[in-house]
Amino acid sequence: MGKRYRSLRRSFKMTVAPGKVILWDGYRFPPRNKPACKDKEVIDFIEGRKGFGKLFWPEQDPDSIIIDPAKVPVDCELAHLQRAADSLNRMGYNVNPALLKDQDEEAPQLPSKTSVSSMKRDELEALVKKLGWGEEIDLTLGVKDLKKSIREKIDTSQ
Repeated sequence: MGKRYRSLRRSFKMTVAPGKVILWDGYRFPPRNKPACKDKEVIDFIEGRKGFGKLFWPEQDPDSIIIDPAKVPVDCELAHLQRAADSLNRMGYNVNPALLKDQDEEAPQLPSKTSVSSMKRDELEALVKKLGWGEEIDLTLGVKDLKKSIREKIDTSQ
């Protein structure tokens, strides 16, 4: 059975012997439109290289790598996560859904102070409720004061 490999580099050449060159293209060897490599000499050469396992490695079947929708955080859209996973997959990284944190375990992520500056009143109120700061931050404040108190709270929480 033939083997396929992935790499961190997009396109490069490896010289096995005089006149025998391995062409990597699109982070892959052999490229997508070519059949899997069955040449024992080439396989041994690639697997015997110093960077094998770090700079290049055997390819896994991309169809077996899926994202479990139950593990997707509430504030993350599945479409964005799927595009990111596809991009990582093209680069040669395999996305393991078990690596996603459980929503119960992770603390809510604090927004950046810059994003707070561009939020509207309803977004600010939703943020305060989401983070559980309703007792510490007065929601009857004006928008400027509300933003200022949220930014101060972010500074003290970090």
